[in-house]
Amino acid sequence: MSLNPEAEWEIEKLHDQFGSTLEVDFDALVVSEETFPVGQSINQKRRELGRSCVEIHMIRCVLAEDGRWISSTRIWRGEIDIHGRLIHQDS
Repeated sequence: MSLNPEAEWEIEKLHDQFGSTLEVDFDALVVSEETFPVGQSINQKRRELGRSCVEIHMIRCVLAEDGRWISSTRIWRGEIDIHGRLIHQDS
């Protein structure tokens, strides 16, 4: 699949690990290294439901200064900032 900058795309807020991926037709799924197994599960479940598999595109995770992955969860928890720098909290 070649990337087309003019292609239409949509971001969906997930309320569980599958979201609407088992009911809706789409071409590709972008996942992180951490969520790649979920992408594989989505394709397995789609096959079981008689739906076509989707292309899975995995992005590489970027490490924070502590050597762990930068993630929205870690940013939301206040562990790191958006650049992966540790946020030192007073005890």
